[in-house]
Amino acid sequence: MRAFFSPDWATPESVSSAQSLRTDGFSTRPYDKLNLGVFSPDPQVEKNLHHFSQVAGLPHEPRFMQQTHSCKVVELGPEHATATHGFAKADACLTRTPGIVCGVLTADCVPVLISDNTGSVVAAVHAGWRGLHGGIVAKTLQAMDVSPSRLSAWIGPAIGYSHYAVDAEFRENFIHKDPALAAFFYFSETHQWHADLKRIARHQLQQLGVDHIAQSPLCTHENKHLFFSHRRDSQRLGDTGRQASLIWIDS
Repeated sequence: MRAFFSPDWATPESVSSAQSLRTDGFSTRPYDKLNLGVFSPDPQVEKNLHHFSQVAGLPHEPRFMQQTHSCKVVELGPEHATATHGFAKADACLTRTPGIVCGVLTADCVPVLISDNTGSVVAAVHAGWRGLHGGIVAKTLQAMDVSPSRLSAWIGPAIGYSHYAVDAEFRENFIHKDPALAAFFYFSETHQWHADLKRIARHQLQQLGVDHIAQSPLCTHENKHLFFSHRRDSQRLGDTGRQASLIWIDS
C-alpha cells in the first residue's frame, strides 16, 4: 500500500508536496497504521515518520509545530531541520529556504498548501474552524509577502460537510464576520446545521485574491481506510492518529 500521494495542483517544478495516508505504517489500534501524530502517546510514531520520509523522498524528516488552533504563523529556516517537535506553538508555517519541509497534521481539519509561482516561498496551513474564523489564511498570505495573484493553493482531505454538524451559534459567528459564508452552511433533514469547511477555506482564499486553487474531493470521515478522523474515531476508540500535508522547495 502507498504511504502517500502527490497533490494534483499547479506549482513550479522546484516545489514538491505530499499528502500522507494512514496505510503502510507500523502503529496498532487506535493509531493504525501510519500515524504521524508526533504529540500522541503512540510509540511507533518516530518509526512511521522515518519510514514515510524515506518513501516520500523528503529532503529531511519534517519537524511539526505544536498546533493550538491559533492564528500564529512561523517562518522556518535551516535551523529547523533538526529542531525538536513542538518548537513553536503555531498553526501555519512558511519557508523561503530550499530543503526545509513545511507541514501540518490533521484528522478532519482542513490542510492548505500554498506556493508562489516562482518557487521562492511555500506555506502549510492547519485550518481548523477556529483558524478559519480567526483569519489564519489571511495571516499566512500576509507573512508570505507575495501578491496573491502570484499564489496557488491546494486544499487537502478534510471532513465533508455531511459529517460536520454544528450548532446555530457556530453558524452565526461565521456569518457575523462574513455574510457570504451563509452559502456554506446546510440545514439537514435531521434539523442540524452542517458546515463546509473546505468551501469556507476556498472562499477566503478567493476573497484574498488567490485565483489558482485546487481541492481534494476526499473526505477524511468517509474514507476510513485512507485517513484518520477525529469525529469518526475518537469517541469510539478514545483517540486517533494524524496524517500530514507537506510542502517544500527542492534543494
